[in-house]
Amino acid sequence: MANITHESALALWNSLPVGINYQYIYNTTGVPPTSDLGAGNTTSNSAQLSGLSPDTHYYLYMRTQCTNNETSDWEPTEFTTMIECQAPDITLIPLSNTDKQATWSEIPTAVAYEYAVNSSPTPPSLGTLIYTNNVKFSIPNDDKGYYLHVRSKCVSIFTSSEWSTKTVREPSGTAISNVNAGDNLLLMAYPNPSTGVINVDLNGLQNNAGTVTLTDIMGKALYSTQATNSSLAIDMTHLPAGIYIIKYSDKNQNQVLKVTKQ
Repeated sequence: MANITHESALALWNSLPVGINYQYIYNTTGVPPTSDLGAGNTTSNSAQLSGLSPDTHYYLYMRTQCTNNETSDWEPTEFTTMIECQAPDITLIPLSNTDKQATWSEIPTAVAYEYAVNSSPTPPSLGTLIYTNNVKFSIPNDDKGYYLHVRSKCVSIFTSSEWSTKTVREPSGTAISNVNAGDNLLLMAYPNPSTGVINVDLNGLQNNAGTVTLTDIMGKALYSTQATNSSLAIDMTHLPAGIYIIKYSDKNQNQVLKVTKQ
């Protein structure tokens, strides 16, 4: 057996001078075949097995059909497919308007990770290789959208998962801008998108006079609280998936931020 992955394997054998055809059957039960029903046929000395399940033990049976109309016995062999190389599930943590940190759970089969930050939601062909499940990076202080792409490198650095992509900042054409934003306060929310609880940071909050409000896209207030602390959590578990608005307001400023509930 060769080239075993999570979904395929290459079966190899020595050709016989009298062999005109080779038949093969594989299963997960370990029960030898009693006929050629469902068998694959080939005249070469190899067969590509595809559509296999990850982390599964298989039994392969192969026999030779010869020029004298005789057929050999089924010869068994065994192999186990690999665990699938899974893409990371990224959590993005804003450190400031331009500085970010991303973390993800370790992938059991990963030997390294690859990441890239760019202004396109389409993943690149190559990225930067790292050996930890977190990375800090910075983006320019401009109006462009930026995206983080991360993928796992499994077994060796030459085997990769699909890319995971996280929006770091939406472009100004789709993002909601701060209105009358004060110089000393930065409204941030993470993780965004969120599946439940979303954390809200009011960096630079200097008084407790403001209010934090969560509304739907039509402006209906769903949650409101006095900003008595620079950090708070909003439970969105009960809300349907969609786009919501977090707003901070006091007598000097209003700031709004678009968040997504998945």
